[in-house]
Amino acid sequence: MSQVNDIAEQINKILNQDFESMSFDEIKMADKDLNGLFSNSHKNRLGITLTNEQVEKRNHLGFLITKEQYKNEQVRIGDIFHSSWGYDQTNTEYFKVKSISKSGKTCSVVMISYETVPGSEGFMCDSITPIPEKEVHNGELCTVRIHRSKSWNPTSKQHEEIGEIHLRGSVFYGSMDSKHLTNLYRVDPTKREYRSWYA
Repeated sequence: MSQVNDIAEQINKILNQDFESMSFDEIKMADKDLNGLFSNSHKNRLGITLTNEQVEKRNHLGFLITKEQYKNEQVRIGDIFHSSWGYDQTNTEYFKVKSISKSGKTCSVVMISYETVPGSEGFMCDSITPIPEKEVHNGELCTVRIHRSKSWNPTSKQHEEIGEIHLRGSVFYGSMDSKHLTNLYRVDPTKREYRSWYA
């Protein structure tokens, strides 16, 4: 029982801090410490639960981390986004931002090609990376909306757009000339994406 009380006291001490006055590094450390305490509690089957007030404080901590993490994120010309879809296969398409509207609410993207990462080939699968300079579909532009993911703010009691940026609109669908409505998510062009297909 003393171990339960000790962990519960440590959790309460962390959650009673004034997160608004803390630096981002301090906030991340508080979150890391909390996760460690909960992991220890779960591993030892201590059954520690939070009060509704503590849950709200922990949610507020997560909200502040997300807000700080993405506060400077924006869409720039040349950024690479992708869509991934498929039921019994994984299809990936890449798009490059070509222009941004004056309002900053929409942008134009062009579909770009990709190449297989050497040595990544498996049974009906491989890994691919984009080729930003190689535009496809004759370089035809697609206009998409710029969205920011929402997170629940426990203090204001409403969802706020503070998270990661993604794009949404009708873009080309593989090698076909038709388009489909989808979400596009930012990717690091130096990293690989998984792809698979069936015979």
